[in-house]
Amino acid sequence: MVGGEREIFEQALPVLQSMGKKENIFYVGSNGVGEIVKIVNNILCGAIAATIAESFVLGVKAGADVETMAKVIGVSTGASWQLSNQFPLRAFNGSFQPGFMTDLLHKDLGLALDLAAENTTPIAMTALTRQMYEMARAEGFGAKTIPPY
Repeated sequence: MVGGEREIFEQALPVLQSMGKKENIFYVGSNGVGEIVKIVNNILCGAIAATIAESFVLGVKAGADVETMAKVIGVSTGASWQLSNQFPLRAFNGSFQPGFMTDLLHKDLGLALDLAAENTTPIAMTALTRQMYEMARAEGFGAKTIPPY
């Protein structure tokens, strides 16, 4: 996600391609738009991760099998990249391998709330999601990674 002058982006593209796949490098607009797109992505990342975790805990406690839920939901309307790729590697197997700190996602969600306030845009789900990560921080998980990241 790169914002700035298009001409400079084109000049920097070979360097960016040496760090990542060409199809995953996006020119998104003027200066600052890259940060906006990243913030929007992180809102979805945080909310989706929290919702998957919450819903699967409910399912297991109510008697459903994790693998069965993952298979069914993976081809249903609740499917997501995180459910298909990250949760099997990091949560469903119980490993919860390191990746992204709870404190950092909490910070990013705060940036999203700030951006929303600047643009007079209510984002109630993001506020609720940030509170969920605040609860994890209050329990001492701030410096620990969040599953499934």
